[in-house]
Amino acid sequence: MNISIIGTGNMGTAVASGLIDAGHRITVYNRTRDKTRRLADRGAVIADCAAAAIRASEFTIVVLLDESSTRSVLLDNATKPALDGRAIISAAAMSPEEFVALSRDVGATGGALSEVAIATYPEQVQARRSEFVLACASGHAESWRKIFADLGPKVHDVGAIGNASKVQMAMWFSYMFMTIAMTYPVAALEKLGLPVNVAQSLLAGSPTLAIAGANDLIPQMSRRDYGTASFSIDNMILSIDQAIDFAARLGLDPTVMRAIRDVYAKAASMGLGGRDVSAVYEAINPPGATGSHSNLC
Repeated sequence: MNISIIGTGNMGTAVASGLIDAGHRITVYNRTRDKTRRLADRGAVIADCAAAAIRASEFTIVVLLDESSTRSVLLDNATKPALDGRAIISAAAMSPEEFVALSRDVGATGGALSEVAIATYPEQVQARRSEFVLACASGHAESWRKIFADLGPKVHDVGAIGNASKVQMAMWFSYMFMTIAMTYPVAALEKLGLPVNVAQSLLAGSPTLAIAGANDLIPQMSRRDYGTASFSIDNMILSIDQAIDFAARLGLDPTVMRAIRDVYAKAASMGLGGRDVSAVYEAINPPGATGSHSNLC
């Protein structure tokens, strides 16, 4: 199948790579062309503009940061004519209301906008073992389900546009705790002089805890060597802000979420905003703090 990807940051690259591995013919566009080089080396066609990418395929996956960036690309005067008759799906972080409004505006051009919430880090997407929540435009649910089934075994269809972002916001009430949940045990074992790989084994392997990303994040914490290829501190702060607003609108007490946000904001103030979420370890267990240290065994 011909599929286009707009936005080749960490997640967009993972989506494109996984679909290439699944045998699809992929066209990609990114405003910064250098970010498409790795995909070009893997056989992807590089489009010169968003409109060209959309015209190249019946189905286009847009993997941009938020509503503003997605709207500015899709509803640019040069892009709008290309939307007619095309199926588009967005993975951006948006409120349900933003998705509904953008879907209506894309529909006015003749296009059909659906939404997808990606429930894992890019590494799991590229490895084709991710999980997805879809809310699809009329008549497109089955096609999108088949496409995302090539990137993971679980694809949930939750109905009308706006519902996927509602599910994603609800799940963020859990997701925002995950990295914090593995940070404190690692810091405690480090200070006690005990092997950190014990925490990695217990957290990654426990069917009760099932802490997502432990095999990747705990070694980064132990080495204090934080990558840039996954979900960043700045991304987490943006997502927590949205979750706090969502909680407030539901009448849920956001006090604990605000405290977690403060920890991530502290990490950002240390110059770690662009680093992987595991860098929150520096805020919880600052370098030079009193206590024993051990590396991952």
